[in-house]
Amino acid sequence: MGVFKRGNSKIWHYEFKFNGERIQVSSKSTRRSVAEGMERRHRHDLETGQPGASVRKQRSEGCTDAIEAFIERQRKHWARNTILQNENSLKALRKHFGQKPLNKITFEDIDAFQTERYKAVSGRSVNIEVLLLKMTMGKRLWAINIAERYKTLPSRSDIGRALNDNEITRLLDACKASSSKGLYPAVLLSIHTG
Repeated sequence: MGVFKRGNSKIWHYEFKFNGERIQVSSKSTRRSVAEGMERRHRHDLETGQPGASVRKQRSEGCTDAIEAFIERQRKHWARNTILQNENSLKALRKHFGQKPLNKITFEDIDAFQTERYKAVSGRSVNIEVLLLKMTMGKRLWAINIAERYKTLPSRSDIGRALNDNEITRLLDACKASSSKGLYPAVLLSIHTG
């Protein structure tokens, strides 16, 4: 909860909970201090019952916007690789869910996403992408719409196998033929260092 920006936007938003309701409002300002002040006043007005103060129930947020906002809020807590991983997951989720409201996403939507994505990437990758959606939706929304029937896809737990001499020779020949001058030395170094 607090103030945050969405994606690459310069506009600050604020968010807090009041009596179990999530309140999220745009400050329409590019200054953080303005958003913080608006949040304090809004919270105070609700707590003291000021005339005209309302919870202003948020319209159901679109999937892509919600995920972008979630990533922005978590950015300070995540390692660089986690941020990159979740930004990549967002691309796949955006293609499938677009701006469908979070509270309208059903198990059938998740199942269709899993089926479609599993054709292109590993089960582990799909599970990571769905996990980002799950974290964005929150426990309550996930439990209501999806949790009971959702199953993660199988993912490999083996570490692979070593290449035999013939495979190493073919790999190095292909690297030499590549237009990338750095590929052969990088692969050769990998082979010798394990």
